[in-house]
Amino acid sequence: MITLVKTDLLSDVMKFLCSSKASTLQDLMKEFKLTEAEAEALLSTLLGEGLLIKVEAGIINPCVGCPLNMACKIKTTRYENTTTHYRLSNSGLKFCEKLKT
Repeated sequence: MITLVKTDLLSDVMKFLCSSKASTLQDLMKEFKLTEAEAEALLSTLLGEGLLIKVEAGIINPCVGCPLNMACKIKTTRYENTTTHYRLSNSGLKFCEKLKT
């Protein structure tokens, strides 16, 4: 697989994701001063590598049933809002554990 994203940036993004429970596209854009296309490319790469899981909160109640409901910093009470955020997969969690050592 050809990676079109700089490896050092991927490493920094993974460190950021390891320190947060869930992140949105906007979180990455703000934290790393990225354009939307750049942030989407990063997320696509990490999703493709199996390090992230995309979680889409539905229209009825975006927080009910979400595995991050208790720890989420993105909670919304606006039922018509659809929120997409990303959380670490099991592989991503293992990667974070390796970073700690």
